[in-house]
Amino acid sequence: MKSSGGRSRNSSRSHLFDILTTEFPDAHQAVDLIDEFLQYGNYDHRFCLKLLAIAKQRAKVSWSLKRLAVLMLENQILRLDTDNLGEFDFLFAQLNLRQAPGLTEPIERSVLKEGYSTTDRRGFIIEFRRKLERLNHVHRKISGRRTSATALRDFISASRRDCKLSLARYLFTPEEIVDQILRQLRVTKE
Repeated sequence: MKSSGGRSRNSSRSHLFDILTTEFPDAHQAVDLIDEFLQYGNYDHRFCLKLLAIAKQRAKVSWSLKRLAVLMLENQILRLDTDNLGEFDFLFAQLNLRQAPGLTEPIERSVLKEGYSTTDRRGFIIEFRRKLERLNHVHRKISGRRTSATALRDFISASRRDCKLSLARYLFTPEEIVDQILRQLRVTKE
């Protein structure tokens, strides 16, 4: 005999699947990922590794799922304490924003061309978080298992807006971007 907690969990997974079926070609993977995402109220290193792997994967993962993983990663980073320099260093290395160990400035100078004003680690963390906070109206509505269906739909919708994903430039290759643009073009004969 199932406990009421088991029925509730299955019911919430079923509802989640109903929402995601219309949004993702790989709905089962999306349900599993969102289900895991909603378990974390705080930053989780292991989960971030998983999100990075999904976002960087070049095959067997839909574009929709990759974008969702990027937005989840942004949400996780916003939960990370700004004083956790070691974890930020790890993330910056994963995003290719950190120079080789032993150099005086840990952040790549190329970020200055992206609009950042500093390569100083502490200053960069503040500016980096500020950029991720552009979608705070979506991130703040995510409250674990208590997240409403509307908030989840808003989160999914935000993940579908490529230009709003701050970390996409570090995780998607130029070839992937071109491929997605070409998929959206409609070619007509004249």
